[in-house]
Amino acid sequence: MDARVVALPLDITNPNAVAGAAATATDVDLVINNAGIAPAGDSITGPDEEARLIFETNFFGTLRVATAFAPILAANGGGTLLNVLSSSAWAPVPTVYAASKAAAWSATNALRLQLHGQGTQVVGLLVGMIDTPMSARWDVPKTAPASVVTQAYDGISDGALEVLADDETRQLRSLLGSPAEKSFPYLAEQLAFFTA
Repeated sequence: MDARVVALPLDITNPNAVAGAAATATDVDLVINNAGIAPAGDSITGPDEEARLIFETNFFGTLRVATAFAPILAANGGGTLLNVLSSSAWAPVPTVYAASKAAAWSATNALRLQLHGQGTQVVGLLVGMIDTPMSARWDVPKTAPASVVTQAYDGISDGALEVLADDETRQLRSLLGSPAEKSFPYLAEQLAFFTA
């Protein structure tokens, strides 16, 4: 391992842990917010406790890390904040995970405006299913992790505001301007496996 890489344990649901990581990693100029949970059986109508845990991790935790590291990025010339989001933010997926990622997408757009003046590039990385343990229970086409990483770094290098890492995500993005009456039937058909 590169001697410049130092692993720090971090629970993004713990404000003290996030503050401690930021106090330690004062030399960073790139923050990749990639924490997230998608429990099996997650449902938009599920228990409140599970919904709170998902939002605490996927939304509040992501925002907490961004807020803690923003001054450090500013002190190091602006740098880049990359939030790993999900194409489910744009689709009627009936899960709290999807709702939390929609909120995180909105927060990413707000952070981009908030941190623009300090020279921080805020990038939203949006992707559908990535071939990781988190998506193992779904029997659908998946994107290779290496492809997502390559596209993310290329996007950062190119000054992108959003990186759309697969065809499904690009298709969903193109539907955002469509009336719901037009896009919903298509999306419901494409996402039927979530309610089967």
